[in-house]
Amino acid sequence: MLLEIIYTQLRVGEIETIFHPSNGAVEFKSPYRTIKVPVLVGPVKNDLADLIHIYLIGKASNGAKDLSSTAKAFKTWCLWLNEHDIEPFKPCFEKQRTPTYGFRYELMTRIQNQEIAASTASQYINTIKSFYEFLEAKKYVKPGVFFQHEVCIIDGKRPIQSTDLRLKTPRKHSSSLNPLDLTEQINIQIASAKAISIEYQLILKLMLNCGLRIKEAVTINTMLFNEETLLNSEGALIKGLVISPNTGVATKFGIKRELFITSSLYEQILDYIDTDTYKKRQKILYSVHSNEFKNIDKGYAPIFITQAGNPFKPETFYGGWTKIKKQYQKEHDHSFPHHPHDCRATFGTNFLNSALKVTNGDHSVALRQTKDVLGHANVSTTLKYIRYLERKSINQAVAEVMDQLVIEAFKDDL
Repeated sequence: MLLEIIYTQLRVGEIETIFHPSNGAVEFKSPYRTIKVPVLVGPVKNDLADLIHIYLIGKASNGAKDLSSTAKAFKTWCLWLNEHDIEPFKPCFEKQRTPTYGFRYELMTRIQNQEIAASTASQYINTIKSFYEFLEAKKYVKPGVFFQHEVCIIDGKRPIQSTDLRLKTPRKHSSSLNPLDLTEQINIQIASAKAISIEYQLILKLMLNCGLRIKEAVTINTMLFNEETLLNSEGALIKGLVISPNTGVATKFGIKRELFITSSLYEQILDYIDTDTYKKRQKILYSVHSNEFKNIDKGYAPIFITQAGNPFKPETFYGGWTKIKKQYQKEHDHSFPHHPHDCRATFGTNFLNSALKVTNGDHSVALRQTKDVLGHANVSTTLKYIRYLERKSINQAVAEVMDQLVIEAFKDDL
């Protein structure tokens, strides 16, 4: 049986007689309203259909005139739940098996495959988020289980209230890349050593030297760091470290990939974990969040913890980023026109540039290696780095030609 949407009309108002003696019908006092409500007909898990219909009736009775897009969102979600046999009210350790985060991942995949518009996907996930807010208010599910409220930073500085279910519209143009040049890379680390604490410095290095997204960097944890791994490493890189939600790292789309990290940075993080400062913060963390971190025996503990005993979040780092920019401007008398994500873009361009040299310009191999190390879901995202480097190379070549023309034009006057 297919899942379909049909529309029915309901009366909304004050009831005068619940069961009329003559026909058993419900009678309303005048005035009353007639509303049009979408109804899902077909296979829907457990009592989910009843709750969805109560939600839709509430929306309609509160004045929502067109619920067709909301109904389509519920239909798409329910079909996905049925296809993957996911329970709508049971949390799951594996995020891709949860009814909210899993659906978000599905929508992101469909956006990448151009099967759905980003605006439509955002509307769908916002509908499901609002539905779970309704369930929380009715005490049908516990708060904070199926999504988390968070502060989102817009334009690198403006905070807004959001949730971790929000979808970001993919950037489409290679011009969105704004990596740091070599001088900026050196100066920003010098400025950070003066402006921020060691925790922020290490997060900066994980983004700049490992290509981690800010959310990935702040969720790096002790499960990945131990003396044995360092001792068994050969060469300048630590190999075989896999990051994914299964290892406690919030990778984008839940994609599993090998962490690119040098032995030097790995050792710096190990040294930090062994400090009294970290051990003190870890104790506070376990005291404040005892229920959340019951899996301590499995070797898991966040590396970046605030003085109050809370795990770092992306917005925690933004405060440190502001201090870095101020210190940079103080030392160099000009602004630092970058956002934290530009550190990842810097690593990506550096890695791709090196890969092209090692492979003698084999774009196919270099592109694949860069895609893997950055954890891109789609190669089209990695292509931005190729276009950026090609444009930069062309600009440099043109500049050299123009310089030569100027020299030729004025050589008789020199």
